[in-house]
Amino acid sequence: MDIISLHFFQLQTLIAEASLQPLVTSVEKKDQSIINNQDDYSNDSSEEDIILTRSNNETSEGAYPVVADRPEAINVLYDFEEKYYIGVDIPDYDFYEYTYNIDQVKNENFVGYPVKILANVASISEIIREEITTPITGKVNYSVFNITIQSKNNSKLDVVELSCDLFYRQIKELFESNQLALFCGTIIPPYDKKHLSYSFYLRVLRTTVRSYDLLNDRDYALDEIKMKVDYYSQQSTKGIRGYIKDTLIKELGIQGIEHSPDLSKAIDFMILQSLSFGKSNDGRYSNKLHSLIIGAPASGKQLLTKVARVLNPIFYEASSSAAKITAAGLVGTVVNRRGINISKPGLFPLACHGVLCIQDFHEIARRDNDLWGIFSEVMENGSVLDSTSAKTKHQAITSVHVDMNRLSQVIDKQQDSSYKDLNIPINILSRFDFIMEIPSDEERQKSIALAMINDGMTLGSSTNEFYDLDWEIRIRRMIVYLSTKFNSVKFDKPTTAHFRNQLAELIERYENDVTVKKYLTSMMTRLEISLEKFIKTIACAERSQEVKTEYIDEAFEFIKYKLEFLRNFDQSKTKANTLTKDDKIQLRRNGILETLSGKELKKQEIYDLLSDSLKLSRKMIDRDLNALEAEGKIIHNQHGKWEFPEIKGDENISI
Repeated sequence: MDIISLHFFQLQTLIAEASLQPLVTSVEKKDQSIINNQDDYSNDSSEEDIILTRSNNETSEGAYPVVADRPEAINVLYDFEEKYYIGVDIPDYDFYEYTYNIDQVKNENFVGYPVKILANVASISEIIREEITTPITGKVNYSVFNITIQSKNNSKLDVVELSCDLFYRQIKELFESNQLALFCGTIIPPYDKKHLSYSFYLRVLRTTVRSYDLLNDRDYALDEIKMKVDYYSQQSTKGIRGYIKDTLIKELGIQGIEHSPDLSKAIDFMILQSLSFGKSNDGRYSNKLHSLIIGAPASGKQLLTKVARVLNPIFYEASSSAAKITAAGLVGTVVNRRGINISKPGLFPLACHGVLCIQDFHEIARRDNDLWGIFSEVMENGSVLDSTSAKTKHQAITSVHVDMNRLSQVIDKQQDSSYKDLNIPINILSRFDFIMEIPSDEERQKSIALAMINDGMTLGSSTNEFYDLDWEIRIRRMIVYLSTKFNSVKFDKPTTAHFRNQLAELIERYENDVTVKKYLTSMMTRLEISLEKFIKTIACAERSQEVKTEYIDEAFEFIKYKLEFLRNFDQSKTKANTLTKDDKIQLRRNGILETLSGKELKKQEIYDLLSDSLKLSRKMIDRDLNALEAEGKIIHNQHGKWEFPEIKGDENISI
C-alpha cells in the first residue's frame, strides 16, 4: 500500500464519544503568523486561514450538520475536513510538506493544521466491538482498534479510534515490523475525560518514505533547497558533487588527498552512496550502495565513516568488537508488549533509509559466526528476518559500509594469503558494490603530519561534538533534495545499447582471467544490478532523470575497482585453476608427502589422517600410495607399515 485514506469513520467516532460530555466549549484563536513563519504552509493570509473554528450556528452549503454543544475538538475536525477534503476526490497532499517529530506538534499551535509525522506504530489494541450512536447514522455496530505512534526520539501520540475495516492487518504489520511510515492528519485538543491530552486524527497513512521526509527540517522547503543547490553548484567547476566533496575535505580537515587518489575516489563513492535510496521499481533489490574498504592502520579508512555521518540523514556506527555485533544486535531482540512478542529492531532496521558503518570488520571475519546470512539479506533485499519467537521481517533498506584491516596486519603469524587474510565468503564479497584496498602511503603520512602544524594555531577542546554544524546541515539538505527530486532515471534506445555494449566488453575483458571468470559466473546478475544502482545515483547527482552515456561510463569505472580487487584476490588459488588433471594429481600426492612427512604408519592410520586433513577417500589413498611407492618416494616395509621421508621446511616439492 502507498496511500491509505482513512476517511469519515474517525470523525463519526469522535462525535459519538465527545458530544455528550463536552470538555472544551471555546478556544482562543492562535496567531497565524506563528504558524506561517515556522512552517510556511501557505502564503494565503485570508480570513479563512486565520479562523480555526466556526461558531455552532455558522454553516455553509455542503458542511457537516450542526451538533448542539459540541466540543471544540469536533469544530476543529469539521473545519479540517471542509477545508482540505470536502468535495476533493483526490486530495492534494502538498499541504503535508514538512515532516515532524511528535514532540514538535503535540501542542496548541498545530491543532487543526495539516501535520505529517514520521513515526512507527508503538502499540496496537485488539479489535473491540462497539455500538456507536452518531447524529448522522444513528446506532451502528463497529469493530474498532486503537494505536499509538512513536517518533524516532521516543515521543508518543495516541490516535483516534480506527475501524478494523480500515487496514487493520496492514497497520498491524507496521507495528510488528517497527517500520517507519508517514502519518498525515491533524492534532486535536482534549475532548473528554478519557482523552485529557492531545490526540491525532489520522487522515492519510503513507508507507512510502521519501529521503526528504527523513530530514525533519522546517527551515527550508524543497524549492528553497533547490535554489541553494543551484547556487553552490556554480561555485565548483565539477558541479554540486564537486562542491560537496570540496566542502567535506575542507571542513573535516582531510589532509594529503592529493597523494591518495584511492581515498579521493572513495570519497566520490561515499557521496553516491548517500544518494542511493529505496528499492528498485520492481522491488527486486535494494537501491542502497554497499562498500568494503580495506587498508592498513592510518590509511584513511575512518575518514570515510566521518564523511558518511555528514552525508546521511540516518546514520548508525558500530565497532565489530562491540556487543551489538551479534545476530540479535543487528536484527532485533524479543520484547513482550501486552502479552505479544515483538521484535525490537537492531542496527540494520534502525538504520533503514540510511547507512550502518561498521569499523574493524576483521573482528567479524576472524570468528566463526552466523552473521553472513544477515548481511546477505540486507545487502540484496533490503530486509532482515528475526527468526526468534517474534518471527518478524524488518525493513532494512540500509547501506552497509565496512572498513577492515587484513588479518595479517592485526594478528601475529597470520598466514598472508589473500583469501585467508580477509576470510569473507565470496557470496558476501560479491554483494559489495564498491571494494577498494587503500595502500599505506608514506608520503601522505608525512604531508599530513606537516600540515597539522601551522602558524598561529590554537590548542583547545571542541564543544561541537554532539551538534550538527551549519555546513553539515547544508550538505545534508542538498543530499536529501537530490535523492527526493531525482529518484528515478530513464534509459532511451542509444543509452540502453551503450550499456549493453559496455557490459559485453567488460565480460569479454575479464573472461580470459581465470580468477575473475570464476567469480563472474556466480555474480553476473549482481554485477548488472550494481551498475544499475551506480547509474541511477550518478544521474541523481547530476540532477538528471535521463541516462547519459557518460553516466554509464562512470559507473563502469567504479565497478572496475571491485573486479580488479577480485582479480588479485586469491593468487594462491589461481595457479590451481590453471593446472592440468595430471598436475592436480601430483599436487594431491605432494600434499600426502607433506602431511605424513617423517612418519611410519599402518594403512588404517594413514586412512584416518588423510580422510580428516585432505578429505581423501580410501580408494584414492590406495591408488596414491601405490603410485608413490612405484616412484620410489615412499617405502612399504616388511612390517606392513608405510615409511614417509622427512621433508624439511626449506625443501620444495615440484610438480
